[in-house]
Amino acid sequence: MFRRYSTILILLFVSTVSVFGQKTIKQLDYEKIIDNFNCEVAKYYIGANQDKDELDAYKDSITQFGCNFQHLMVFIKERQPKMKQNGYLATNINGLKKEYNLQASNGALYNKMVDIFKDSLLTQYDGKEDYQEFKKNYLRNLKEELRVHEIAKVGGDEGELEESRSFDSYLENFETGKFLFILGLIILIFFFIILGRWLWKYASTGKDDQTTFNLKPVESSYSPTPKVSIPKPVVPKSPVPEPRSVTPTIVDEPILPGAEILVEVPDEPEENPNIFYMPYPKIDGSFYESSRHPYFEYGRSTFLFEIKVIEYNLATFEIISNEDVITDIFVNPEIIDPVCEVQGQTKNTESAIKSGVTKIITITPGMVQLSNAHWRLKQKAVIRFEFE
Repeated sequence: MFRRYSTILILLFVSTVSVFGQKTIKQLDYEKIIDNFNCEVAKYYIGANQDKDELDAYKDSITQFGCNFQHLMVFIKERQPKMKQNGYLATNINGLKKEYNLQASNGALYNKMVDIFKDSLLTQYDGKEDYQEFKKNYLRNLKEELRVHEIAKVGGDEGELEESRSFDSYLENFETGKFLFILGLIILIFFFIILGRWLWKYASTGKDDQTTFNLKPVESSYSPTPKVSIPKPVVPKSPVPEPRSVTPTIVDEPILPGAEILVEVPDEPEENPNIFYMPYPKIDGSFYESSRHPYFEYGRSTFLFEIKVIEYNLATFEIISNEDVITDIFVNPEIIDPVCEVQGQTKNTESAIKSGVTKIITITPGMVQLSNAHWRLKQKAVIRFEFE
């Protein structure tokens, strides 16, 4: 029994250490790393697609205004349309900020950064040596940065960063008080389990002088009497009536108070597989089939899709009007240009949008067709903006 409880105690201890060993990341640090990644990717993208003067101008602006998404979008909008693709890429990267949660770990953030390199706007450079070197160096530096912890500031200077390269070194830097508290709590639970089992056994065997340890044989003066056989009376069997088939009849009677009533509850409606939600489109106006979601998710769902002709995989789509989508379009109007056009406008969305937008109305739904795991554009949606 002791061996079994020892095993349980060890498992609880290992589970506790493993949970606390996964270091979470604060939201401010999370967003700072994404902004830094956006700037680094922008440097490479500008260097690969623009001349050296544009790259130097961007580096100078970072020195002056810092590395953040708002400044990057201002820099890109001043150089449209030649930096239009960079605007799409920067918006996609900045969208990772909406996926933060309090349980976000360093490893989860690192994996998100790795996935961004799979974007079609970056995979086109996979064959270039300088791109592979940039990708390799960034991921290596990011991996090292996410495995460090801050040392308290001393004398007003910036704290140094010390690497925690193994699980043992992390335990050395773990908060001793918290660790001892968790360990003490586990030992206390273990103690109460043993105590409860002992009390249960005590209650099962008896109390005070009725335990199995002090029970002694007691001499008895009882002498058995000889057994006398008494014949059993014979009881005549009564005839058993044959079973009759009874047909139930339904009588309309009032329901009495307290009577049990069986009510059949209809099943919940199933989700409609022909209606789903999609995020922003790719630059060519297509949507990945893998990005579809059966339910609306705030911050990720931008378009409502409905399959109209199942045989030909034809679906219509409408833009979702909420504060999050309006803000995204105001910051980067070109993000919906591949699949939407504004009513009465011959130019792009940027020429029609201005501050004070309260609602986006879809006048004519767009149309797409599923082909090779992509929903490809057949007809753009016609929209208009409502203002205050």
